[in-house]
Amino acid sequence: MAGLTLPNARAVGLTADEAVLAARVRAAGHCPQATDAERHLIGRFLAHTARFQQLMTEAVDAYGLIRVDTGGRSPADVVETVLDTLNAPIGR
Repeated sequence: MAGLTLPNARAVGLTADEAVLAARVRAAGHCPQATDAERHLIGRFLAHTARFQQLMTEAVDAYGLIRVDTGGRSPADVVETVLDTLNAPIGR
């Protein structure tokens, strides 16, 4: 994204803190009903997801790109924020 040279091109990074990500993944993975093996895989996925998000957040912030924190927000609120951000004049 940082090397993008097209005029009027934009990208928005969506992030959430590790606790929010973990809760969302566990809910989607139906952890209470999951087997031990499935919970193990979910745990590994969470570790990789947390590391990936850390690296992406650092890169987005280092390049001064747009980032929207999704934690504690409804999907509709996130969409509205992203659309408002994308529709704002460039250079904002």
